[in-house]
Amino acid sequence: MSDIDKTRKQDLGKTREELARELEALKRRLKKAEVDGARRKQAEEALYEFEERYRNLIGGSIQGFFVHSDWKLLFANQSFAKILGYRSVKELMGLDDISQIFAPNELDRLTVFRDARKRGGRVPTQYEFDAVRKDGSIVTVLNIARVVKWAGKQAIQNAVIDISDRKQAEKRVLEEKERAENYLAIAGTAILALNANGIVTLINRKGCEILGYELIELLGSNWADMVVPENNRQDFKREFADIMAGKTSSELHRESEVRTKSGERRLIDWHLTVIRDNLGNITGTLSSGEDITDRERAHRERENLQLQLRQADKLNTIGTLAGGIAHDFNNILTPIIGYSHMALSELEKGSQVHSDIQRVVKGAGRAKELVNQILTFSRRGELEMASVRPNKIVKEALKLIEASCPANIEVNANIDDECPLVMGDQSQLHQVVMNLCTNAFRAMKEEGGVLAVVLEPFDVGPKFTRHRKDSARGKYVKLSIKDNGHGMSPETLERIFEPFYTTRDVGEGTGMGLATVHGIVTGHGGEIFVDSQIDKGTTLDIYLPQTMAVAKDEGEVDESIPKGSERILFVDDEVDITELAQHLLDRAGYSVTTENDSREALQRFTKQPDDFDILVTDQAMPNMYGIDLAEEIFKLRPGFPVILISGFADTMTLESVQDRGIRDFLLKPLVGHELAQAIRQALDTRPT
Repeated sequence: MSDIDKTRKQDLGKTREELARELEALKRRLKKAEVDGARRKQAEEALYEFEERYRNLIGGSIQGFFVHSDWKLLFANQSFAKILGYRSVKELMGLDDISQIFAPNELDRLTVFRDARKRGGRVPTQYEFDAVRKDGSIVTVLNIARVVKWAGKQAIQNAVIDISDRKQAEKRVLEEKERAENYLAIAGTAILALNANGIVTLINRKGCEILGYELIELLGSNWADMVVPENNRQDFKREFADIMAGKTSSELHRESEVRTKSGERRLIDWHLTVIRDNLGNITGTLSSGEDITDRERAHRERENLQLQLRQADKLNTIGTLAGGIAHDFNNILTPIIGYSHMALSELEKGSQVHSDIQRVVKGAGRAKELVNQILTFSRRGELEMASVRPNKIVKEALKLIEASCPANIEVNANIDDECPLVMGDQSQLHQVVMNLCTNAFRAMKEEGGVLAVVLEPFDVGPKFTRHRKDSARGKYVKLSIKDNGHGMSPETLERIFEPFYTTRDVGEGTGMGLATVHGIVTGHGGEIFVDSQIDKGTTLDIYLPQTMAVAKDEGEVDESIPKGSERILFVDDEVDITELAQHLLDRAGYSVTTENDSREALQRFTKQPDDFDILVTDQAMPNMYGIDLAEEIFKLRPGFPVILISGFADTMTLESVQDRGIRDFLLKPLVGHELAQAIRQALDTRPT
C-alpha cells in the first residue's frame, strides 16, 4: 500500500469513527430522553441533519464506500461506482445483489468472511479482492470492512481503494525479477554479489556448479572463508577492503583461484564492478566469473607439448648424431682392436711389447664400452625386457654422469656388486639413473653438495607396508639417489610426477623428466617415493622387484679362431676394415675377396655367383645398403649365407635381419674371434 493510500485510510477511518460515535449518541438520546414532542422533533431533525452530513461526507470522498447487509446494497458513493465502471450511484444501486461485483473466484472466500462477521468471529478487516467492472474487466481493490448499525440494523461498511495500478506494477516487477533470475540461471558464467562485509547475497546456478555447492550453502556465507584458498585469503580480504573503501578502480579484471567443495582448485577470470546506494556509497560488489581452468591447462599443455616436440627433435638429432659418431668411431676401433689382437697372438707373452699391446687393447675396449653407453643413452624403440644386473647399469650411468659433474659436487656411490637381478629394459633403467642424477646436479649447482647413490637388496615386509599401504610385499632392489640441494615444497611434491609440470625457467626443461621416470618405474612393476624438505635436499627411492631369471652367461669368452677353406666375399666401404678382414681370414685359411663398393661387389657376384660360399657385408655404405645387396644376391642364389655387420644398429636387430634371410648380425668394432666364429657357424649350418 502506498503512503497516500495509508494516509487516506487513516483520515477516513478517523472521520468515520467520530461520526459513528456522534450518531450513536444521538440515537441513545432519542430512546432515553423523556421530552415533549417539540424536543423529540428537534432531536429527529438533528439526527436527519447528521445523517445527511455523513452521506455528504462519504459520498464526496475520492475513496469508494459501500454498505451492504447480506449482499443487499444499502449505500454506495460515486467513487465506488466509478471504480466499478458505473456512470452513477443510482445505476450501481440497481444491482439485485452486491455479490455480482465479486469475481467468481472470490465469492466463496468473501461469503466466509461475511458469515463469520455475523457470528462475531475473527475476520480480517483489511484484504484484497478482485471485482468485476460493468464492462466485465477485473479490477483489484483493497477493502477495509467493519460491522456498523445502519437504519437500526446490523450492516457491513466497506472502504475501497483501487490498487490495480499498484498490482500491475508489482506484477511487472515480479516478471522482471523472474526474467532476471532466468537470465542468471542460464548464464554461462558465474554471477556473484557480495555485500560490504564480503557476504554472498546472490550467486547463480553456474556459480554453484563451478564450486560444487548448493545455493543454500553459499547464500549468507563469507566468500573469503568459504571458497578462497587459504594461501590467497589474506590478500583477497585486503583487496576487498580497498574496493569497499573506494581505493581502487570501480571496475576490475582479475584471475584468481577458488577452492571447490571437493577441495579442487579452479581458476576463474573475474570481471567486477561495485554496487552503490542512492547516495553514491559503495555497498557491495557484483562480479561475473568464467571458469578458465581447463582452457589454461590446455594452453599450458599446448605450450609444453611444443617444448616437448622441440626437445624430441633435439633428442632425435642427438640420437642421429650419436649413431653417426658411433658408426665412424666403431669403424676406427675395428682395425685398432683387430690388428692388436693379431699382434698379441704373434708376440711372446710377458714381453714388454706384448704388455704394451695389451694396454692398447684395454684402451680400445674402454672406448668401445663408451660408444655402447652413448648408443644406450640415445637408443629409441620398444622395450627389450630381460634379466639385467642393476649394479652394472648404475655403474655405467655414473661413468657418464661423472664426466659432466660440476666441480663443486661430490659423488658418493655405494653399489652392492652382488645385487640380485631385475627384469627390465637396460636402456630405460639407464635413462632413469641419468635423469635423477642430472636433476640432483641442478638442485645443487649453486651451493654445491654431495650426491649419494646407493644400490642394495631390500625386503618389503609388514613394517614397510604399514607406512606404504599400496606397496606389495616381496624382495626388491632399492636404488636411492640423495642430494642436499634446495629441496621442494609440499605443493611441488604433490605435482612432480604430473606430465608437463616443471619448476624450471622457460627453456630449461619440458617438465617430462620425472613423469617419464615414474612411467618407466611403474612399467617395470616398481615403485618410486620422494622425500624432500626446503633447504635440506631430496631423496628418491626406487624399488624394482627382483627376478629369479638367469642372466645371460657372462663366463669366459671363447677367443679361439676356427679355420676353414671356403670362399668369402667381404664388402665394406672402409679400406682399413677390408684389409683387416683379408689379413685375419687369410690366416684362418679362407679364400677372401674384398670390395669397398657395394655396387661393384654385386657386379662381381652377378658375373661369378658360384665363386663364393658366403657374403660378409657392412650395412651403412654409399650407393647401396648391405641389406639391399643381400636381397639382390638372394635373387641369384636363394638361401645364400650372408652376415651383416654395422657400426650402429639403430632399430635393426638380429631377429629383424634373420626374418629377411640374414644368418647373423654383428656390431662393430669387430673382434677377430667373433667374426671367425660367426662365419664358421653360418657355413656349417648351410642347407645340404
